[in-house]
Amino acid sequence: MIDPKDLLFIVLALCAIWCTAFFCWLLYQVIIVVRGLNVLLREVKLQFERIERLIAGMKTKFETSTTHLGEMAEHLKAAVKSGIKNIK
Repeated sequence: MIDPKDLLFIVLALCAIWCTAFFCWLLYQVIIVVRGLNVLLREVKLQFERIERLIAGMKTKFETSTTHLGEMAEHLKAAVKSGIKNIK
């Protein structure tokens, strides 16, 4: 016949198996979530790098265009002054 102590050990063994299975499943789910976050953060980082390159490119274009506009303004000012001198 089954002794109550043996029955207790069988129940404890089954509980240990179920707890182990639950913790393995829980660990698997945590790993999947962390992996998803890692992929998401990698994509966000790439997007920020693209935006940073875009802004840097726009900055260089604005800097070169402002120097060109300054030169054009100087030439226009000189042309207007020489035009006014020719009219008088």
